[in-house]
Formats: sequence, C-alpha cells, structure tokens
Amino acid sequence: EDLIDSYYGPEELAGRVEAEEPREPASLAEDAASLAEDAVADDWLAAQVGALAANARRYGGERLEYAEEGRLVYGIEPCWHDDADFRRAIEILDETLPGSGDPRARFAAWLEQVAIPADILEQALLDTAAELRRLTRERIGLPDGEEFELELVTDVRWLGYAEYLGGLRTKISVNTDLPLPAADLVHLTSHEIYGGHHTHRVWIEADLVRGGGEDERRLDLLWSPEALISEGIAETGPELVSGDG
Repeated sequence: EDLIDSYYGPEELAGRVEAEEPREPASLAEDAASLAEDAVADDWLAAQVGALAANARRYGGERLEYAEEGRLVYGIEPCWHDDADFRRAIEILDETLPGSGDPRARFAAWLEQVAIPADILEQALLDTAAELRRLTRERIGLPDGEEFELELVTDVRWLGYAEYLGGLRTKISVNTDLPLPAADLVHLTSHEIYGGHHTHRVWIEADLVRGGGEDERRLDLLWSPEALISEGIAETGPELVSGDG
C-alpha cells in the first residue's frame, strides 16, 4: 500500500483496479519490464515503469544489492560516503552539547528542550505557512485556488507527510510524537507545503495534467525516480523561498 503516494485520477479506473484479483509479483515484474522495453516511448514514464518492475521483484522475495536497488528504483548511482565525515559530526556534537557522556543521549535531551510545545505547534505551523505562502507567491508563483489542510497525528514513523488530494489541495500531517526543534519550523513547513511538496504537486496538476494532458501524472509513486525528484525539490525549496532566513 505504501508504494502509491497519491492518486487523483478517474474513479472508474481506481474501482476497476480495486476489483481485480491480486497477481503474483514475478508476473507483474515481467509485464513491467516488457512494457518499459517495448511500449513506453517517453523516458520519464519508462523510468517509472522500470521502478515498478524492480519493486515487484522485491515484493516477490528477490533481494537486490543496495547499489543495484538505487539504480533500478531511483535511477541513481549510490556512492559510498566517507565515515570520517560522520565521525567529525559526532565530535562537533560532543564539543557543543551541554553536559557529558554519550552524545546520543545528550542530543535527545537537547531536542526535547528546544522542541515546540505541542499546545502551540498547530498555530506555529499555520503562521509559518502563511508567511511562506506569501514568499512563494512572490518568488515562485502559485496557481489560483491552491489550498492545504493540516492535521496533527501520532503513532507514525515520520515527522511530516504531504498527501496530495488533487484539485490543487494537499493534506499535511505532522507527527506530535517526535520533537520539532524551533529552528526546524521554517524548513519543515516549507519542505511539506510552500516551496516543497504542495507547491510541486499543484504546479504538476496545473501545468502538466490540466495544461498538458499528462494524465499519468495523477498517480504519484513513492519508491521511484519521481520520489527522488520530489524530495530534492522539497529540500531545495526552503532555500529558494526563504533565502537567507
């Protein structure tokens, strides 16, 4: 179920898929590989179908090597990062954090101290989003009629999540089980909403779906090249929108 990030295409198509009997992953992988090779002329769509083939192989029990999975699912070549950089980061934390002892425990304690209190978190997010919306309109632009809805959630494994609903609307969920440092408020809000995922998706619908007739864009895949591009935009967006802070 977590393979599909969002879908806002025709209800009849969703109903037809829902009514179908599940097929074996190996059979789906073969079909996807064949489609990617023979029937898909568009490079972007072929990459998405290729990612589906790799995911089907994994669901069928095949174990892919890490680098191979990166190539097949995300269209990238993973590179090894020198552990020395991480060791240096731990040294800096050890020098900077209050107290002594295990930096992990001290970092967790610091996070709790600087976290935004739960009783003001929703209003803090809404106020931040309002200012980021103004900046986004000014610096990037937004299609008329775009909106988001915000909900605070618990018992999930992520801090923030943007589910695109279609109709230029996104549901933003923020997990109150995890501490959100005040210094990360702007980045998280921009990553999920203005400058990031919401901004990206409303322009896809406005320009590519409505403007260009690319109905395949109504389906968003999580484990795919699309997800890599989407996260890259969401990490870059905050800097583009808020500039030097």
